Amino acid sequence: NNLFIHRPGNTGIGLFANMRGKVTNLVLKNASVNGSSSVGSVAGINSGVMTGCRIGGSTVRGDHSVGGAVGNNRASIGQSSYSGMVSGKSAVGGFLGVNENLGAGAQLADGALAASVTGCSASAAILGTTDRIGGFVGDSTGGTINSCFASGNGVSGEKWVGGFIGVNRGDSSVLYCYAVCGVFGKSNSGGFAGLGDDVA
Repeated sequence: NNLFIHRPGNTGIGLFANMRGKVTNLVLKNASVNGSSSVGSVAGINSGVMTGCRIGGSTVRGDHSVGGAVGNNRASIGQSSYSGMVSGKSAVGGFLGVNENLGAGAQLADGALAASVTGCSASAAILGTTDRIGGFVGDSTGGTINSCFASGNGVSGEKWVGGFIGVNRGDSSVLYCYAVCGVFGKSNSGGFAGLGDDVA
């Protein structure tokens, strides 16, 4: 309980800076995490396998690639949840800041699928100041997000603001997901996606 990290000038901030192994059934309560980019309560960057993790009543702050659970996901996450508040400038999401498939050059843990997120949820207030702001994920490129949902106290930003995802692009798929939250953006904003390709 009460994880506290305050490194506002640093990259890769979380309980794990770059998680390359397997984390299962982790519970965090009342975490407070503050960094610059790739910032999340569990991991700044996930290159491993994260399953069954629960983060509640927490606050995550940063500038870029900021997510409640993980700032930048490159591997596998399943059946995990985040509740609390998330704030940042760009690529900000209630669960993930960025979901990205780095391709053949990615160094992932054994058994990990590239940029794969299944059965996860976020219930959060999302406060973004520029672009790519989403209730669940800010920006997804080349990955797959399946059977996830976002709810909470609203998503706010300037451009590409979505109740579930800010921007979905680069052969990234979003399947069987939904959002129930208010969206407050000045341009390119939507109840589900700010900018979305291959959303079903």
